[in-house]
Amino acid sequence: MRTVDATKWATRLLFLLLALFSLPLAVAMPTALMAPGTSHELARLRARQISNVTYRIRFSLPDLATNPIEGSEEIGFDLKETSRPVVLDFKDALPAAIRDLKVNAQARSPDVRSGHLSLPAEAMRKGHNSVSIAFTAGGGGFQRRDEFLYTLFVPNKASNAFPCFDQPDIKARFDLSLRLPPGWTAVAQGRLLKPDPSSRHGPREARFAASAPTSPYLFAFAAGKFESVVRDVGGRTIRLFHRESDAAKVARNLDAVFDLHGKSLDWLESYTGIPCPFEKFDFVLLPAFPFGGMEHPGSLFYSDKSILLDETATQSQLLDRAHLIAHETSHLWFGDLVTMRWFDDVWLKEVFANLMADKIVDPLFPAVDHDIDFLFKHYPSAYGVDRTKGANPIQQTLGNLDAASSLYGAIIYDKAPIALRQLEALVGPAGFRAGLRAYLSKFKFKNATWSDLLAALSRQTSRPLSSWSKAWIERAGRPEIEVKIERANGRSTLVASAQDPSGKHRLWPQSIKVALGGCGPTPASMRFEGLAVVRGPAVPNECEPTYILPLASDPGYGLFRLDDRTIEFLLNHLESIEEDGRRAVAWVDLWENLLTHRLSMNQFAELALRALPHETRAQTIDFVLNDLKYGFWALLSEAERAAVSPRLETMLWDRTGSVALGLLARTSYFKAYQALFTSDRAWENVHGVWSGRRILEGFSFAERDLMNMAYALALRRPKEARAIAAKQSDAIKDPERKREFQFVAEAAAGDEARRTDFFLALAHGENRKNEPWVLDALGWLHHPLHGAGSGRFLQASLDLLPEIKRTSGIFFPMSWMAAVLRYHVDQPARRTVDRFLAEHPDLEPGLRLQLVQAVDTLMRFTKAN
Repeated sequence: MRTVDATKWATRLLFLLLALFSLPLAVAMPTALMAPGTSHELARLRARQISNVTYRIRFSLPDLATNPIEGSEEIGFDLKETSRPVVLDFKDALPAAIRDLKVNAQARSPDVRSGHLSLPAEAMRKGHNSVSIAFTAGGGGFQRRDEFLYTLFVPNKASNAFPCFDQPDIKARFDLSLRLPPGWTAVAQGRLLKPDPSSRHGPREARFAASAPTSPYLFAFAAGKFESVVRDVGGRTIRLFHRESDAAKVARNLDAVFDLHGKSLDWLESYTGIPCPFEKFDFVLLPAFPFGGMEHPGSLFYSDKSILLDETATQSQLLDRAHLIAHETSHLWFGDLVTMRWFDDVWLKEVFANLMADKIVDPLFPAVDHDIDFLFKHYPSAYGVDRTKGANPIQQTLGNLDAASSLYGAIIYDKAPIALRQLEALVGPAGFRAGLRAYLSKFKFKNATWSDLLAALSRQTSRPLSSWSKAWIERAGRPEIEVKIERANGRSTLVASAQDPSGKHRLWPQSIKVALGGCGPTPASMRFEGLAVVRGPAVPNECEPTYILPLASDPGYGLFRLDDRTIEFLLNHLESIEEDGRRAVAWVDLWENLLTHRLSMNQFAELALRALPHETRAQTIDFVLNDLKYGFWALLSEAERAAVSPRLETMLWDRTGSVALGLLARTSYFKAYQALFTSDRAWENVHGVWSGRRILEGFSFAERDLMNMAYALALRRPKEARAIAAKQSDAIKDPERKREFQFVAEAAAGDEARRTDFFLALAHGENRKNEPWVLDALGWLHHPLHGAGSGRFLQASLDLLPEIKRTSGIFFPMSWMAAVLRYHVDQPARRTVDRFLAEHPDLEPGLRLQLVQAVDTLMRFTKAN
């Protein structure tokens, strides 16, 4: 008996052991994957295991910005295997923020570490899982005021607000409900299912339809005391939400704003062959919004001042608004419908939004030369990074989403469209469009990479695109290009050479079209393809060109090194060039050659004084005046400014009053006059306009125009600053603009003690929440007219960079550096920057690159100590 019993128990034990060993072993999540932020390793692991994600989220919104936001959510997802814990992201929370946690209906204790909420493997099951959480929302993803709030989750700030899988390649359906304070309304991605009750005296409930599959950074809502305007545009209902108190300003802009959205949608549907992918189309205009716009599907967000333009808007501002609207609308297809898999391809959505926007806007402004517009919009900005030692490639590697803000900048917004124009020319417009259509159809509501798109385009051409991609997408920098006439054996030939300034002998395949002044009308086109030197067409032996310039239609990309004869001709006769596209390129290339010391800022200023009055194209006038405004304050000494200022003021004031010139150009001249004046007479002129005693024919100034005049007046007469600021503040009717003015005026109009207090207050994050206000204020705080004293803020401004990177929006760190350092082109600033870089070798690499970019002009015009 005993023998038989022992055998039976041994058999049972063997089966039990076999069963246990057949189960997947629970594996602890590696510590590295639980590090702060969202690492690429964690993201790849989750993307392999998790699918079919849904969020049913409810927020209870308080009527005071200081009160917490309470939330609850039910997360559903499918899981392939259960050997590891499932990790949610929840960055702004301590364990106490989670009041209740259930996993598959079983209560669990929250395990919150390093911004992650870990769900134990033993609580998981293959197939469908559900998680319910009651929590206090984190503050990092919410932008809050007492009368409204909105979310801004790009690139990975959704997890600052609520627990989620915060990575772009885990798309989900979001089902949102909001409990609203009395008098509030709300807008989100889905359509409103449960309308607000008519009573404005109690809490209101708003529930929205579930979204289409959406990446967490694109989930968004806005709520508060908004006015709305609804219009039928081409058979579709479009809603605008805003807080602007100036009814006339709103009315003046409505037709253009709705029309631009409608035309953008129609063009994109036709070009892509895909109807608008989302069920509704709303847009929200927000005060102090830190970006121009953000492409949340179903609820685009914009900076109100970028959309509701004043009557004094310049040609550039009108074009910029049209481009912004077309850009954000394009994102519905490029970024929202098809989303990058990881943020190292964030450039991909931005380049196509910009490229499509250029195509959309061109026919809407038939009087504009769009080759010139493209040149001014993209080339100088891209050069501003690519000429520096901090240049970065279009596609960068990214180890953790917390560092994603370092990917943004002029390279992805401005160099990438230049590169993609070349790619379109290589593939051909028809093939390019067909490849895009195939790509969008294949990855609809999914995620894709640059390799996926390149493969789709490669099917449309026999030309190898991988080498082109390596040169333009994966490589930083720009070539230096020279074009000259080579004479040998009685023959004259145009020769173009492209050098790699790094000395690495890199090649950039591209074409360039040049014109020879005084040698006939036919331009010469040459292409660099695997060669550093290209021999172009023969030219007449008797040709002695007065200048050699690229054409705006195909100017090449790089530093075009002007020869001495061309520089001399342009400095003395630029206005005699009849073709305004050539003049536009000349202004761009002269500025780039100025930065390499081929000419001086004094020479540029003298040229502008003489040649600008002959320009009639508003785009060119805007561009030259912007360079002039910067160079005047940053690159001229005080004595040089004093020498040129009287003539400059006279020219700008005369052009402002030249009614025959047209209001757009006159506006540009007046804004330059306001930025550059130094004399008492000019102060009286601006003060007369500001006070209403002096009328400029054709001008109608809005509150923001008068605010800017008040800053400029107060800056130049500190003893009258307080009275000017008080008078302007009293005159502002819009409450949000009044708060903005009072904030910025401390930097522009405050005495030294008040400016110091203002700067010290910026060390506290709550005083930086209105980022556009901070950037405006920094420009005034560091204005050269304050004298050398503003240099004392440099060291502390640099010391704040890591904190600013941690707490701010994606563009703010770079903008902070640019605003702080813009006018400090002197030896004390050089010493401060050199010391900071030497003492901070561990500065986050992306932040260090951005700082090196921001100080490029400083480094070019000063000597190392």
